[in-house]
Parts: sequence; C-alpha cells; structure tokens
Amino acid sequence: MALLERYLDAVGRHLPPAQEEDILAELRDDIQARLDERASRLGRSLTEDEEADVLKPYGRPILMAARYGKRRQLVGADWFPYYWTTLKIVLAVAVTIQIATVVLLAIAGRPTGAAIGRLFEFPFEAAVTIFGWVTLVFAGLELASSQGKAKDDWNPRALPRAKSARLPRASRVETAIELAVFAIFVAWWMTLRGSAGVMRLPPVVALAPAWTAAYLPVLLVVLASMAAKSVVLIRPDWTDFRLGSGIVTTTAGVIVAGLLLRAGPLILPGEAGIEAQELARILSSLLRWSISIGVVIAVVTTGFDVRRWVRNRKRA
Repeated sequence: MALLERYLDAVGRHLPPAQEEDILAELRDDIQARLDERASRLGRSLTEDEEADVLKPYGRPILMAARYGKRRQLVGADWFPYYWTTLKIVLAVAVTIQIATVVLLAIAGRPTGAAIGRLFEFPFEAAVTIFGWVTLVFAGLELASSQGKAKDDWNPRALPRAKSARLPRASRVETAIELAVFAIFVAWWMTLRGSAGVMRLPPVVALAPAWTAAYLPVLLVVLASMAAKSVVLIRPDWTDFRLGSGIVTTTAGVIVAGLLLRAGPLILPGEAGIEAQELARILSSLLRWSISIGVVIAVVTTGFDVRRWVRNRKRA
C-alpha cells in the first residue's frame, strides 16, 4: 500500500500539526477499508492502478486537508487551499526581501535606520497590499473556473514519495522573527567594525584584537544562517533542509566561538590603573560566559532536532 502512504504523507503536509495524527488515522482507516473491500471482491492484492482508482475520488491532498480546516469564506472551497498557500509564500518572500535590504545596506555602509523602520511597518503596509492583491487574483479565478474541475484530472500515481522521517514543520512567524533579529544584528555588527563605541563600553576599556580576527567569520556564519532561514520561511515543509542547514551553521558557529574564546581576554583595559584592569576582567568574563551559554543552547537545540529525526526514522 505504498500509494496510500504517499497520499497520507501528502495530506499531512497541509494539516494543522496538533491535529495531523488523529486526522490521518481516521483517513487511513476509511481508505484502507475501501482498499480491503475491493481486494476482497477481486480475491487478490490490488495493483497500483487499482489502488489509484480507489484514491482518486478522495481528491487532491491539499483539498482533502482543507476539509478538516476551519471554515473560511474569503475564497471558495475549491480555490482556498491554493490561495492560502500562495499568500503565505508571497508574504514570506516579501519579508525576505525587506530583511535582505537591511543586510545589503549594512554591508554597503549605508544608513539602515529607514530600512529597519520599514521592516517593522511591514504588517501595516506591505502585508495589507499583498493580502489585497492575492485575494483579488484568486477571487477572479474563482469566478472564472467551474467548481470541482481542480480535482477531476489529478493522478494519484504522481504523488511525491513519502518521507520516512519528518520533523515538525517550521513556524513561519518564528522564522520571520529570527530573520529580523539577525538583520538587526548584521546592521549592528557592520557598525562595530568602524567604531567600538557601539558596544557601549566604558572609556577605560577597549576591545581586544580577537574581535578583529573574528569579525568576518561571524558575519559569514550569520549571513549563511539567514540564507537558510529565508529558504525555510518560504518552504517550512523542507524539514530535512532545515535540519541539515542547522547542523552546518551550528557547527560553523561553534568553531568560530571556540576560536574566539581561545584567543584570550575579549576586553582589555584602556588605561593604566587597577580599576580599569578589574573592569576589563569582569566585562571579558561576562562576554565569555554569554558566548559559552549561546553555544550550549545552539548545540542542545540542534541535538534535540537530530535525536527527534533519528527516532522518527527508526519508528518509520
């Protein structure tokens, strides 16, 4: 029953995570009963073509999943799943472009205040415009198409292969927030190269030379992580990509952090005197602890994802 598993996997990609397991169990029982009934009539196992004939009346996976969602009337039932998916993707692309603008301005040494301001104004301006245009387009498609046409010509044999081990889909909201935080960090990090004053250090202390050596590696790791999260923002169902990119960026971050921590004091006294030396020692110690805690959190989080992926794979 490989075709059944592929169909259920495809439906599950469009279901609410909290209800996915129960809905798929109910749907599996219903479809399996129909498959068993037909196999009993024929007195043999079903071929793939016969299994596809049983699955075809259920309709496309995205439309089947929509039957279990909340009732929405912005667009008709046949077009709404496509409308909702398109709206999320277009919003994700728009957010990515806004964040990329902040990063490029920072790299070019241009002022980033206006771009960051537009990023926070996005929900009230650009998002409303995108919502309006996408809704109008699909409302037009709803008027121009006949109901039921979208699910008459689909072929169950064209279903994608089921994945044996999947992590939960990423939250687009959380990913967008992470991207915004990274963009602000990059803008701040770019200014750090020109002036140590952006770290709000007292005038009696100064940055150690280790920060100069770590400047470019840190920037590259953060930009790589932003690129990966931009992909996840658009395709949250690419769980294998999210896991792989997370392992790569976490490993790179741990290496950079390790080199930075091994470089010696991170803050040096800016002038002679016991007070300056003591303040430099305390600030350096706080920075080292902050970096160490950040590394531990990143490693533990990635480790949990890997462990969950392995357990799902064994269970499958």
